Amino acid sequence: QRGLARPFGFGADIGAFELANASPFSILQPTLSSNRINLVFPTESGLQYVLQFKDSLTNVTWTALKTNAGTGDLITNQDLTTNQPGRFYRVLVQ
Repeated sequence: QRGLARPFGFGADIGAFELANASPFSILQPTLSSNRINLVFPTESGLQYVLQFKDSLTNVTWTALKTNAGTGDLITNQDLTTNQPGRFYRVLVQ
């Protein structure tokens, strides 16, 4: 349906999203060493991976912790756990 106008109103579709070469992605099991959490995830060459965090799920914004260039291998990022009662992480792939 490329190049065709999408219908509006009752019965309209929700559109489409295409992502080429999408590989399954997940942060591997985090590990702790001393006062640091180790976050490991797979990467693909040519992509950027931004590790983000928030201290509460009620926070509206995510904060960038580190940006990594994809290498095709696993990448490990660390974050301090001192003075943190809890933290949530995600990786933005660009």
